Amino acid sequence: MNLRRGPTVGDVHAGERHVAELLTRRFRVEDPTVLLLARLTVRAMAAGHSCLDLARLDADLVASLDARRQVRDLGPSSGSVAEVATEGVEGGGPPTLEAALAALHVCPAVHVIGGGVGDPLGGEDDSIDLGLGGIRVVRPRPLVLVGTRLATQREHRAEQRLIGALGRRSVSAQVPVALDPTPLTDDVDQVAAVASLGDAGVRAGIGVLAGGPGTGKTTTVAALLAARVAAHRREQAAGRADERPLSIALAAPTGKAAARLTDALRGALGRVAATYDDDVARQLGALEATTVHRLLGIGRSGIRRSDELLPHDLVVVDEASMLALPLAATLLEALDDRTQLVLVGDPDQLESVETGS
Repeated sequence: MNLRRGPTVGDVHAGERHVAELLTRRFRVEDPTVLLLARLTVRAMAAGHSCLDLARLDADLVASLDARRQVRDLGPSSGSVAEVATEGVEGGGPPTLEAALAALHVCPAVHVIGGGVGDPLGGEDDSIDLGLGGIRVVRPRPLVLVGTRLATQREHRAEQRLIGALGRRSVSAQVPVALDPTPLTDDVDQVAAVASLGDAGVRAGIGVLAGGPGTGKTTTVAALLAARVAAHRREQAAGRADERPLSIALAAPTGKAAARLTDALRGALGRVAATYDDDVARQLGALEATTVHRLLGIGRSGIRRSDELLPHDLVVVDEASMLALPLAATLLEALDDRTQLVLVGDPDQLESVETGS
């Protein structure tokens, strides 16, 4: 296996070789089993997974990762899948679970969390004592093994951030929003979806609207927004809400998707005005979707420019299947626990260009 070869145009294995070269150069890893597992972990990330499950690792899983990654990178008609990178491994195929765990547990490039299979808690202290009054520094390792699941440090950290944000929201004091049945549509499924999304406050403040093309997702979003604005105005009239208007943010992973969301919502304003009133339509007409990066204030460095929470009452993200795992974690961390998040998309259509779909 030539790990020193540079990437070529259209080379779908370039990222895998980069990680293998990193392990060899900086951590002196020469075990072909570890190098293979590192490459397959990167391949799993490219296929949209957050980790490589060693308990399920066999030739069929590797082939499925190849096929899915190829469709993502090259399109569904790109021909036969690339060869499986198993050179240098005894037997010519993926290692057994026992062999994989044995190699990873003694590898200096792997942070092992838990004592083994089925023990994902605890783990060794991944730091070095400098001998300066208890001062310790963390040893950054590119791979993390939790039980039988192998991930890159970046994806593992993002997944833990996302889990933490969801956990905090699940125990916070969420308040369901009472919505009248929407008059904007008479489709039974769309009416039920609006009511369900209004009640999402009891489910960690997160609602998911999924459906294929032509199922009325945009109509449902417009109906939800109109119903939320109308409900907020009723609360204001009853003295149960302050005088500020309901703060709504619309976003999508890409600029084109954000523009489509804005156009689709404005196309529904006539029906909103006819079924509610001009004030509701005017408030919705002032909304303009932006990219998730711009909403979060993420600069070229990939880091938010501010740690302040977003001020919105409701955030709607379209094409949510395109959200990468680190970006999804950053989004959840940036929301106040009282903010309702609605994720919209077709799970069978667009996928994240990174891990997360």
